[in-house]
Amino acid sequence: MRTLLEAAIIALGAWLCLSPLALGYAEPIAIALSVGMGVLSVVCACIGLRSKTVQINFMVLAAAGLCFAVWGLVGSLGLAWINGVNEVIVGLLIACLSAICLPLQLDVEKASFYNRGGSDLASISKMSEKKGNLLAKTVLLGSMPETIFIRPEELCKLLSLMDFQVVAKLPGMLYEGWKQNRASSEEK
Repeated sequence: MRTLLEAAIIALGAWLCLSPLALGYAEPIAIALSVGMGVLSVVCACIGLRSKTVQINFMVLAAAGLCFAVWGLVGSLGLAWINGVNEVIVGLLIACLSAICLPLQLDVEKASFYNRGGSDLASISKMSEKKGNLLAKTVLLGSMPETIFIRPEELCKLLSLMDFQVVAKLPGMLYEGWKQNRASSEEK
């Protein structure tokens, strides 16, 4: 999935390099910023393709994407509005895709689930898709290897079991998990 996101960032970067020609940018500063952001996007995504654990490139790219979107919003007031719309949309897409790439840049071997006492209930070492189902390679109760098949209808049921409080807290939980995983991977 990470490779697909990085390929999308590269495509957006290429578009930014070509958009001054395609949309007829007239201002030299707008051309320079668009091409510069395009090159930065391509370089940062290529660094991500080469390294599984480098994260600073996506942090820089997320911040640059937001700045580029703000530039597009402000710049569209005085320049051609189509340039601004292009910059806002592409800047926000690059920022979002870069932010999504961050937790995927962690080199993890497994995800574990525990009971209240801290005992290992299940460890998932790999997830994939086969014939429309999700497959999870797991070890149950610390000693029983098993492959769990999750059918689409069961996945839909699982999502409907979540109440609004869970959905509202998921972004914060994902951020905290990312920070903890990043800290533990830096200790290694």
